[in-house]
Amino acid sequence: MAAAQAGAGSLGKDGGEAYYKSQLEILWREKKQLNERLETLERENRDLRRSVYELSVRRSVGTAPVFDLDAALSRAQLDDDAKGGAASGSMAGGKVGVARDAQGKLKPASLSASKLALTFSWKFDLTGHAGAVYVVQFSPCGRFLTTGSFDHSLRVWSIAKSSDSSLAVFADAHQANIVATAWSADSSVLVSGSYDHTVKEWDVMAQRQAALASYHADGLVQTVAISQQSDELIYAGTSRKKIHVFDRRRKDGNAMLIQNDCMVNAISLQRAGTRLISGDHAGALKTWDVRKLSAEPLSVIYNEEEHRPITHVLASPAFGDEEDGRYLSVNSYDNFLRVYDRGHMLWGSAADSNMFKPLHAFLGPINRSWPIRSSFFRADNTAHHPRGGELDDDVGIDDDGAMRGSADGINTAAHQPVLLASGSADGNAYVFEVGSSETARQILRGHTDRVYCTSFHPTDPILATCSADHLVKIWGPAKTTSL
Repeated sequence: MAAAQAGAGSLGKDGGEAYYKSQLEILWREKKQLNERLETLERENRDLRRSVYELSVRRSVGTAPVFDLDAALSRAQLDDDAKGGAASGSMAGGKVGVARDAQGKLKPASLSASKLALTFSWKFDLTGHAGAVYVVQFSPCGRFLTTGSFDHSLRVWSIAKSSDSSLAVFADAHQANIVATAWSADSSVLVSGSYDHTVKEWDVMAQRQAALASYHADGLVQTVAISQQSDELIYAGTSRKKIHVFDRRRKDGNAMLIQNDCMVNAISLQRAGTRLISGDHAGALKTWDVRKLSAEPLSVIYNEEEHRPITHVLASPAFGDEEDGRYLSVNSYDNFLRVYDRGHMLWGSAADSNMFKPLHAFLGPINRSWPIRSSFFRADNTAHHPRGGELDDDVGIDDDGAMRGSADGINTAAHQPVLLASGSADGNAYVFEVGSSETARQILRGHTDRVYCTSFHPTDPILATCSADHLVKIWGPAKTTSL
């Protein structure tokens, strides 16, 4: 009996040690996983802190040269022809996809065998900002380009053939970083939003240094939009979970306040001005009816499963009888650029998640820790041509909707697709074709730091990109290649 009890005790002791070892192994594995997760979070936090550090930079001094876009594009193309190749900063030739090597780095995929109608190459730089250029945007008329910077300045570049083209520099536009801009429908008024909790209006034509009006917002202004229907209502999303609606006709400016449940980072406004789509810090896309004083979202969907913050939301240009653009692009902190197809019934009587059909999850742009913005372009959209039908000899659209640009080798007979360009934290800009491959059609190289924002000209094949390297780059049509 004593021997049996001793054996049982021995087994109990061995069993206890085995159990202890197994629990210890589990704890070590959990600790390892937590350490790996901590390292990832610390790395992302370092990137974010680096972005915040850039918020305090010296103000812009001096002025930048005025540029003549048409002449510059023509001159740059002649330089390209003389050199016998594409300008630096672009992928020469045809379609370029995106793939990753064994180390996970991006590398160009094989060239497509199809003949392309449009590729881009670098043309020239716009200099003058003394800090990271965070936002760039062409005006609806196509004659102006505005840039907002961490140097607190707002610049308006005149795009004209005349030799007396002027440049407006609002050096003291805001007391903090300018992170958002919006144009009125007639391109006469520019709206800017800043981390100084204000939204301001600027008279582009008069170029007065004093703002036309200034509105106070509750929190850091992350995004602004202005109604294209009446130009009277201005919308601003803030870090304090609010969407302000300012009425330019009211003395105090305050018209409506929409309360969200988290930071509002992006707004896409319906052309009629009755509804908007917001993208927020919880990764939600919400549709709002702004005619209701006690607004609740009409629909809520999440961009992806992990609910990572959304940094930009943009609708594609309307075409034909469309009330609004069919596609919606969404940038978020997950290294994907998503595109939704909203179909032909874009703003029906009932708004629900069926309005957003996932179409693409483009891979290439690096935006996991940085706010990145994108831009659409469709060459066959001839409505409201900024030159009123007067086309230059280099780039433009004929009355029948065909692309014009023989000097740049553009295939005028081919149908031009809907393109989507996005910035990236790797210093490149990526151009995708909506409805085509999930990989990039072209990678535009040239910036030496993060590309925060891209903006296509409303009708001509011209792309502007801005970066933390203080530069704005202009990209125009490159020669196409039959492969």
